[in-house]
Amino acid sequence: MSALGMALAVGAAGAVGALARVLLDDAWLAYRAGRASRAGDPAGSGRVAGLAGWPWPLLIVNVVGSFVLGWVHGALPAGSAWATVIGAGWCGGLTTFSTWAVVAAGALKERRWARAATVLLGHLVLGLCAAALGLTLAGA
Repeated sequence: MSALGMALAVGAAGAVGALARVLLDDAWLAYRAGRASRAGDPAGSGRVAGLAGWPWPLLIVNVVGSFVLGWVHGALPAGSAWATVIGAGWCGGLTTFSTWAVVAAGALKERRWARAATVLLGHLVLGLCAAALGLTLAGA
């Protein structure tokens, strides 16, 4: 594949990954708004206490991306076109380190220590486990 073809393929895969992340986030926000409305929030602000207010979509995309990237590295030849397109493109578009850092920093700024710790450690531990599982299932 030419350099231009590779760049276009990685860009397209990245767009698909980013779109998947946005669609998951939108679905979660709609779920939260519906749940808040049923709980007596007529404005449907989406403010839901407890676990429903935790950034689940962020965890899901980062864990799924870690698993897929682990599998890619274990199953596909290093430097292959598919490994680059799926790894750098789709996984890169799907996952988001910066949002993880901002969510954790926001919790720290608000002195929500338990939330900051669960966001930081939850993503780190589950992401590492998912990557290891991907590598293992790929036979690496």
